[in-house]
Amino acid sequence: MNATGKAQKDQDGFLAMLSSTGFRPERVRREDIHRQKNDSNTFLVIPQSSAEKLTSDQTDLIYSSMKAGMKILTDGESGLSKKLKIQPSAPFLLQHFVGTTVPHGETWWSEPELASSIKEPLPENSRVVYATADHRALALAGPVGKGSFLYFGPLFDPLDGRGYARFPSAPNIILEQLRIAPAIRKNGLEVYFDLADRVDVDFNQLAQKWQESGIRAVYVSAWYFDDDRIRYAELIAAAHKNGILAYAWFQWPHVSQRFWTEHPEWREKTATLDDANVDWRLLMNFQNPACLRKILEDMGVFLKKFDWDGINIAEFYFEPVGGLETPQDFTPLNSIAREEFRQRSGFDPIDLFNKESAHYWKTNQADMRSFFSYRAETLNGLQDRFMGEIKKIGMGKRVKWPLIITTMDVLTHPELTDFYAIDMRHLTGLLRKSGARLQLEDEYYDWKLGPDRYTRLGDRYKKEFPDLKFMIDINVVSEGIAPGERFPTTQPTGTELAEIYHSADAASSGVAFYSEYSVYDQDWDLMPYIMGADAK
Repeated sequence: MNATGKAQKDQDGFLAMLSSTGFRPERVRREDIHRQKNDSNTFLVIPQSSAEKLTSDQTDLIYSSMKAGMKILTDGESGLSKKLKIQPSAPFLLQHFVGTTVPHGETWWSEPELASSIKEPLPENSRVVYATADHRALALAGPVGKGSFLYFGPLFDPLDGRGYARFPSAPNIILEQLRIAPAIRKNGLEVYFDLADRVDVDFNQLAQKWQESGIRAVYVSAWYFDDDRIRYAELIAAAHKNGILAYAWFQWPHVSQRFWTEHPEWREKTATLDDANVDWRLLMNFQNPACLRKILEDMGVFLKKFDWDGINIAEFYFEPVGGLETPQDFTPLNSIAREEFRQRSGFDPIDLFNKESAHYWKTNQADMRSFFSYRAETLNGLQDRFMGEIKKIGMGKRVKWPLIITTMDVLTHPELTDFYAIDMRHLTGLLRKSGARLQLEDEYYDWKLGPDRYTRLGDRYKKEFPDLKFMIDINVVSEGIAPGERFPTTQPTGTELAEIYHSADAASSGVAFYSEYSVYDQDWDLMPYIMGADAK
């Protein structure tokens, strides 16, 4: 890329970073700088391609305006950086460095690139915000009179233009170090909350933090219902006090640790005939009538006991994501399922996993599809039963709970329809009948595809189900790829998180984050402004 192309990308990167995090940047021509107010309410961003073209008079004007209170953001070597008493080092290859003021600031570029650090001595009272592993300053924040500056030695974003390829935590640093915030805050985010993440927490303080972070609803893990130590009533009261809705979040066929321990006879079985402990979930056999009765009874007591505002039934499917290639996780192979299917099809479905059998799935696709159909029909029946019971419990309590059904995105990966036994046609019919909301979750191997993946996901579902409104669930966790391979940090933060949110928000009727705990605290400070970025 030539110098002109890099300069344009750098400008685009600054604009993308500012816009996505709630700032409303306006372009100013260099020759019109003297006509600007340039006071303590001004935040001036000057990419290096513009800074190096400033006249000495313009540079002096900017510097004197900073003394009077103006704040600036700039990058690279220029007459302005010299005025700030910043001197670049000789260029060296840079790929990995750390943020020194923002937690979780380890950053990797996709390729080593030539860059300059900042020579000692640093400007008086300045603070290093990014540095190499051997403590050479790469970016500084510091005061100039009543004003301040944020300076990046390497160009901010000369190759990508989306604002997060090099310094994704820039908006966090602007908020923290320059103490500049966008004008509009908004709430409206929904989040998952696993009680195991915050043991002995003060719920009043936590709920106040949620409210300040722009959260409007929390989905509270319901699989501790049989643990008397869990303070559901206190949590719900604290949420309500802060104007936050509390939803009971179920993860069937996982019920609870205690349920699993006390009822080994009701445990689901995998295709290896082992108890179905798949990932973190302890899966129970809902096809067992006694097991199902007990679960429905316990659910009824739990929903009646507390003042829930709604219910989220998440990931209610069979396992696994790897399909028949992972028999150690494949369900349901309990004795009831095997006998029902044998009566229906004439063979034990366990034979699908026997290489010596005539029914082996790799050589008998018809038998494999027959079992997939059985699994989907079974799950459909269970979903119908649970939705009916929830409606009945609500009628008894004289409440109609808002319902959310959270399921995997099976249009992007049709094979997941069979692997998880998700019948989207049946599910969408159930949604229309019950008035429930659909929430879509993308599979972990799509997290590496960047923010635009949610635009494509939304387009697929709008085309297939044009009358159906849906939310998108974003897993704000490690993206599961080597640092620098696709993104500069292991988990979305700062500008990247903002872009992911905006992509999902534009593609759907609402956004949820997993989880309130996994999102970095520094990003919760930003989220109300990110959500307010598109406000009119």
